[in-house]
Order: sequence, then structure tokens, then C-alpha cells
Amino acid sequence: MTPIDNDAGTRRAPPRVPGLPLLGNTLQIADAPERFFVDAYERHGPVFRVNMMFRDYVVLAGMEGFRYFQREGERHFSRGAFYDRFARELGTERFILGEPADHHQHLRGQMRLAFSRQVAAPYIPAMIAAVDQALEGHPPGSRVTVMDFIAEIAFDQYSHVMCGRSLRDDFADANHYACRIMNVGAKIWPEFTLGFPRYKRARQRVFALMDELVAENQSNHSAEDREFTIMDAILAAQSDDGSPVATADQIACCLYGFVGTIVYMNRAIAFLLYDLLRNPAELERVRAEIDALYADGMPTSLDLRGMSLLRAALKESMRLHPIALALPFVVEEDFTFEGYTVERGEYCVISGVPGHFAEMFYTEPNRFDPDRCRRPRSEHRPKGAHVPFGFSARVCPAVGLVETIVLCTVTRLLYRREVFMDPPDYELNTVLDPLPGPSRGFRLRLGEERAQTNAETTNGGWQRAANVLEELAGGAEMRDDELQRRLDGVGAREYPAGATIIREGDVADAFHVLIDGEVAVRRESEEEPVARLEPGDHFGEIGLLGAGRRTAHCVALTPVTVLVIERDDFLAIVREQDLVPAEIAAAARHRDLTRRIREAPGRIDEETLQIAVPGARVSTYEPETRLMEEGDNAEHFFVILTGEAEVIDETDPARPRGLARLGSGRFFGEIGILEARPRTATVLAAGNAPLRVVEVPRASLLAQVDRSRGAAGADVASRMADHVYRAMTPAD
Repeated sequence: MTPIDNDAGTRRAPPRVPGLPLLGNTLQIADAPERFFVDAYERHGPVFRVNMMFRDYVVLAGMEGFRYFQREGERHFSRGAFYDRFARELGTERFILGEPADHHQHLRGQMRLAFSRQVAAPYIPAMIAAVDQALEGHPPGSRVTVMDFIAEIAFDQYSHVMCGRSLRDDFADANHYACRIMNVGAKIWPEFTLGFPRYKRARQRVFALMDELVAENQSNHSAEDREFTIMDAILAAQSDDGSPVATADQIACCLYGFVGTIVYMNRAIAFLLYDLLRNPAELERVRAEIDALYADGMPTSLDLRGMSLLRAALKESMRLHPIALALPFVVEEDFTFEGYTVERGEYCVISGVPGHFAEMFYTEPNRFDPDRCRRPRSEHRPKGAHVPFGFSARVCPAVGLVETIVLCTVTRLLYRREVFMDPPDYELNTVLDPLPGPSRGFRLRLGEERAQTNAETTNGGWQRAANVLEELAGGAEMRDDELQRRLDGVGAREYPAGATIIREGDVADAFHVLIDGEVAVRRESEEEPVARLEPGDHFGEIGLLGAGRRTAHCVALTPVTVLVIERDDFLAIVREQDLVPAEIAAAARHRDLTRRIREAPGRIDEETLQIAVPGARVSTYEPETRLMEEGDNAEHFFVILTGEAEVIDETDPARPRGLARLGSGRFFGEIGILEARPRTATVLAAGNAPLRVVEVPRASLLAQVDRSRGAAGADVASRMADHVYRAMTPAD
């Protein structure tokens, strides 16, 4: 594009990345897609022009491109014009993900619900069984091509969540169909390839299968013993005006999962396996976490979410090997970016990939280091530093489902078998087909069995769920402020002993969190209670997804207090936050206890304090005892309940100098935590009486700072200390 003079001045065309005659940058992008975007950004800045497969694209890259899109949104762009051919191959003229972000909000919400962890959770045993079945066909010593092996497993797993049963026999047709339309939709292959007989047969069979599944869903829809599926959610969607969504559009949304599973999931899993196998020390750490996961039987969704190290390894792998390289659009109106003009009708992509390797965020950004994606480092947390699933209003709705399938597959594979790269010194070769992924040269040799399977299910306690929530909030994976606003409207109800809280057969209309007392779960068909619930447990989630019926009575054994989250609020939290019931219950209970501490006229007990401030403990120190020493690591901050503490400077050990004397209600030790540095002073118990303090762990203080975005850390520590002190001391 040549510069154009007009009344506004000279229009400048974005610089072009040098390439080959005719082929342009096609081979460069195909050979090393993630490095291409990083290198082009470093050489040409945040806007440049590339040519791929005889087509020009303007790239807005790095933090500059990310911030521009965050600020301007899609007012200059159209996705529908880019995805029109892809949409038609899905059987619809206007596929929802190609529509403007503010269109079809009800259907978008149902898609987020459909692809959530909550919908996937009941199918975790089936997902793990799919891995077991695949392994049974490969005895020790077998060699597999990773991309093919994992694609078939992931498709089987997705089919269970989508329709409640395996579609393994339909994989070949689905695979051919999905790969072809993705390559054509991404402008890699020409449209005439859609006329090839093999593709046409595969497409016909896939749509016949979908018609069969829709009819099957409608005939079984009223069955009370079936789990909620992706199809249930999508087929229940309505248009924003309340009219039914066209069946073709609903089927297209289900097929989106087909395509995403086959061309995305195997790449995410293959990259993660490569990174772990190339880093034996990290593999051993992850294996220890996996062995602990299966020690008690079949894992739950909460168990998988609690795998801090493996989830961090997945984040790190997706940072190093971004699969979604950019968000593609067609420009609808001219605009200026960084002094360059992008014209109407051009293809434009927004790429956050350079942020994945920016030294402003990451230390040694080219090294695989899972701990960088865990607290306290959380290098991935700043906006724009880690965008593997898109950004702004274009974040993939299936993040929860992707993570569930990845974790089920990797944990079961590494738990069951010894796994080796074949050859052992294999160097990763990434190819674009149409998304970046390991080449077919990446193979595994499956070794001997490591452990026996165990099919018993265990449930996670509320404290484990609270720990998971704290990790999510600290890692910016959860919009904690929005969750808290949603929970502010949750009310508590009290029931006397003997009262029926939930009645079997009634319509499921609310989710319950037990705060005080005990509840028995009974069924009409059984004499003995099937469960006994204690504070921290939850009940009533069954049937909420599909507005089904209660499957049991829940009866108060003692006077009880429960938090009641109405069905619409429960579903909104699942859609917006992608939480499972145990996590929702933990968040609701924590919110309630925090409110009670703030409002308490008198003291609370230590157990309640520890619930509201995870890990907090009350300790007593005799006079002259040192609570912390200058130069130590900062692990706690302290709130004085009774007694006195003295802060001293021991820079000159021969002449220690008193800096301050602190009494009841004062606090200390927060500076080292907030500033991530060693202790700056020594503190000891002073006076003649014992010193009684509340010790607040580093993680709890940082979690509160995270939740109080925009507030100074010192102010957060002060408010937290005040709440703790008032809660633990008698009212005047």
C-alpha cells in the first residue's frame, strides 16, 4: 500500500516483514509461528504487514495492540466477514463466534454454561476411562504419534460431555471434517478443497450424526437419571428476544466443540507433555502431585483444580507455545494505529503473542518454569502477559472444558504408564496445520504400568475449595470482585430440628450452603440416610442446570443455618466465574463469615477466625521471646490482642536500638510481605505479661490485597488487622 496524501496529512502504510517472492512470509510463519510474531514485533514495532498464502494481513501486536483492542473494542472490525466460509461449513450463515460481541447474549451465556467445568464435572470418570481404554490398545513398548493418539482420546472425552455417550466410532469422519474446515476457514487451504468427495462424505455423515443426537436428546430430555450435557444447555437457549434459536445454529455451536477438540486439545496436551518430558525434574514434581491426586480414588473437578503445580505447568506451556496466535478480523472502516493507517477491507489480526515473551513480565522468558505461574511470583498475571485463550470480549468460552480434558488426560497417562520421548533427544518442530502444533515427528514410547486404577470417588472439603479459590483470585483467573458482588445478595435461613429443607420430587430452585448444624440426606426408597452433612458442606445443586427435580429429602437434624443461592444466581456464577459447587459454597461461606466478623459485637472463636482468614492462628509468647528477626523471610504478619511488643534495630548487635513499643490492636510484619523483602527489624515480646497475637499468613494478606484492587497494600493490612482485632476481643 502506497502512502496517500489527504487533508489529514500523509497516510503511512505499516512496514512489511521481508519474505520470499510469491510465498511471502508463508514458510517463516509455518516453520516457527510463535517466534515469527515475536521477532517481527521486535524488529518492526507493534504494527507490521505480512503475507501468507498470497494474502496480506496487518498485524497489531504486543502490549500496544492488546491495549488498543481493549480500549477501542471491535468498532473498526468485523469477524463475520472473516469467518463466513467457516460458518457455512458449520451449517449456519452467521456463526455466533463470528458475530459482534454484543449480539446473541443469551446464546453466548448458554455456551459458557455448556462448556463450563460444572457441566464437565460428572463426566470426569468417563474422561479418565477414555484414557484407560486407549492405553489398553497399546501394550508396553508401543510407539504412538502424539497428535493422533491424543486427538482420538480428546474427541472421545468431549463426546461424553456433549451428548452423554462415546462417539469413538465416528472419530474418522469428525476428524476429516474438522481439520478441513479449519484449514479453509483460516485461509490456509483454498475453498475448492471443500468439494473433494472424501470431505463431502465426511461432512454428510457428521450432520447425519448431529441430527440423530438432537432427536435422541429430545426423546430422553425428561429422564431424571441422566446428567446434564452440552447439548442440553445449547438446545435450551433462546434468542435475545425470547424466540427459539434455529436448530442449525444450535448444531453449529455443538460442532464448534467438535472442531475445537480435534484441532486444539491435542496441541495443548502434546505441548505440555513435551515440556514435562524435556524437563525431568519438573516431571518428577508433577508426578508426585499426580500420585497424590489418585491416592484417594477417582479425582473430582475440585481435585483437578487444586493441582497447583500441573495447572501452572499448563499455563507455562501455553505461554511458550501459543496455539491461538491472533484474533482475526476484516477492517470495516479506516483507522490509525501507532501513526500508521489501516484501511477498510484489509485483513487485520490482533496478536498478544509478543507479551508471552516480554522481559517486562518474565524472567528468562524462553525457559520452561512452571513456578513463574504460581504465587508468589505470578509473572503471568499482568494484563496482556498471558492470553492463550484470547482477550477482551473474545475469550474462548470453553476454557474450563479445555483445562478439564487436559488435566484428565495428562494425569491419567502419567499415573498409569511410564512415558518416554521417541527418540529421547527429539527437538520440537512446530508446524502450522492450521494452528501451531508439534509435527508428526513427536512420538511417545509407552512403558510399563505404574499403578493400579481405583474407581472410588471422593469429595473435597470446603477448606480445600477455599484454598483453590484463593489461588484462582491470586492468579487473576477469577473476577473476585464480581463474585463478591453477586454473593452480597445471598441470604441466610434458619430451620428448626426436624424441618425439611428440600423435599424429594420438588422443582430444584436453589443451592444451599450449610453454615451451622447438621443435615441428613434421605431418599423415599431407602430407610437409612444416604449422607450426613456438617458445616461447610453444600447441597441442592442437582437439577439446577436443567431445572430438574430434587432427588432426595434434606432434613435438619439440629437447628441449622443455611445460605441460599437462588437458581438464577447459581447459574450466573457458573457462567461468569466457571466455578463448581464446592467452590461456590466455599466463596459464599467465606463471604458470610467475613461479614459476621465485621459486624460482630463481641469476640468470635479461633476456628471461625481461621475460616475467614485461612491459616490464621492465635499464639502466646512469653516476655523476651523473639517473634521475628531482621533478615528473616517474611511469612506472617502479626496483630496484637493483649500484651506488648518491642521493635528493635540490631544493625549493630552490640548496641540494639529500640524503635517502637506496640500494644493491643497494633500490628507489625506486613512490610516484608507487601514489599517481598526480608524483615527490616527484630520484634520481641516486651513487658512482664505474655504477648498474645494473631499470626496471619503471607498468603492470606496477599490474597486480600489482590481482592482490593487499587487499594494500597498498607491500607489493606491496616483494615485486615482492625477486623481481626475487633473480632477476637470482647466488645466494650
